[in-house]
Amino acid sequence: MREAESRRTANIGRNSDYLSLRSVYHGLFYDRRARDAMDGAGRVLLRDNRRADEHQPIVANLLKAIVDDFISLTSQVPDTKVPPPGTEPSDQEFADLIEKYHYGVAHASRWRLHLKALSWFNSVLGSAAGIVWPDFRRRHAALRIVGPDKVFGTADLIDPFSYSSAAIIESYSPRTILDYFPSKRLRQFVEENTARRAAWWGEGDRVQIVRWFDTEQVVTILGREVTPIRQRKAGESTRIEPLVEMGRVDHGLGVCTVVPFQNFLIPGELRSMSDIEEAVGLNQFINFLLNAHEEGIKQELFAPLVLIDPDKAPEDIDLSNAMEIIPIRKGGDAKRLQGATNAQQVMSSELSRSQSLIEYVTGSSAIRTQGRQPASSIATGRSLEKGQAPQMTRVEYKTDLRSEAIEKMQEISVLMTGSIFRSDDVELFGTKGRSGNLFKVKMKGRDLDGYTYNLVSYPPSMYMGMEQRIVAMEQLMGCDHPMVSVRTA
Repeated sequence: MREAESRRTANIGRNSDYLSLRSVYHGLFYDRRARDAMDGAGRVLLRDNRRADEHQPIVANLLKAIVDDFISLTSQVPDTKVPPPGTEPSDQEFADLIEKYHYGVAHASRWRLHLKALSWFNSVLGSAAGIVWPDFRRRHAALRIVGPDKVFGTADLIDPFSYSSAAIIESYSPRTILDYFPSKRLRQFVEENTARRAAWWGEGDRVQIVRWFDTEQVVTILGREVTPIRQRKAGESTRIEPLVEMGRVDHGLGVCTVVPFQNFLIPGELRSMSDIEEAVGLNQFINFLLNAHEEGIKQELFAPLVLIDPDKAPEDIDLSNAMEIIPIRKGGDAKRLQGATNAQQVMSSELSRSQSLIEYVTGSSAIRTQGRQPASSIATGRSLEKGQAPQMTRVEYKTDLRSEAIEKMQEISVLMTGSIFRSDDVELFGTKGRSGNLFKVKMKGRDLDGYTYNLVSYPPSMYMGMEQRIVAMEQLMGCDHPMVSVRTA
């Protein structure tokens, strides 16, 4: 616990960045009172009334659209292949069994949703971590993705791209924990927790689950987040007070079962940079321009009335009645106070420049952000494809890193199931790939012994739009010797 707490304290600064980046995804704005005010994570912008006139701010959240686009491009379930270790028919059968094991575990772990979460974590926060966890209900290893704000690990001495140990700290409701750990001691704690909630300054309704992973074991500890009164007054951070050790598993694999996922490979670091991190200021500038332009339009539509010699004008002037005749005595005059006339032109040019810089910084294609080929009267399929090349090369780079990490997770999954559930019946089902046939397989954990090699790949067609896929299939089918059949297409 001391080691986990020490690591969490050392990463307070970066975790604060993660909170800000979550807020950026939900939407941020600029106003005259708080330039850097950001919408809180999960808070709806429609309820935001921090502007002086209590109206909702104008938010052009280009970054959210860019993140969602990267998620759609990188979160598909990849293909897993297990080459046979030899040339005998039994080797092929063994490879097929392990391949079905990987697809079955992915289905049981709801891997499709975890990959969506992985893409979001990488694109917004810059990194994530995959956990290979023993599922004692289903009797096999399970796969899971968690955000970087919950992972505190150290790099391995020999393999700098892996963890030697890691602490995962997450917050849960005590009632949720009882569903998985229905012990007397834990139930007693929940009852005491409910009774003492007021004494714990409102912190009693959430508890912390600390999982410690190293090369030999996994330890799960139940704790609570506590802020002593002196520290609370001084504004210092909280600490986790351990309460119950909920479980301990000795896996003896010689490898940490937490795998880091980096958005971009930064040697010497296990946390990386997100797609939108460097574009936050640019998006904030766009929001400022839009809100300033709104104020300019209001001033132009409802420009103040300036009276020259007000004694010669009537006291009651109804500005809302366009048909009213306002008599002004000789020597007096009334004029509208007009603002700058070039504001629209300045805003348009600055918006265009800022959007282009955001696309450049995030590696996004204008074709995908705007849905068209900019500054071009003719848009051919080839020009559209070339226009997306910078984004597609970045996506290929991301999936390359991801394939390596998923292969590592699946290798650990085979080792863990073969070690912890060696004599248990493992029953799995699913489909091989995105269009494979449904299968159901039953095995013992020891049936997986001796071979962990696997290949994870993302096919090029996953980056194509529907029109590009149709054209590619027609070209493959239209050869003198067709390369694919009608059924395959």
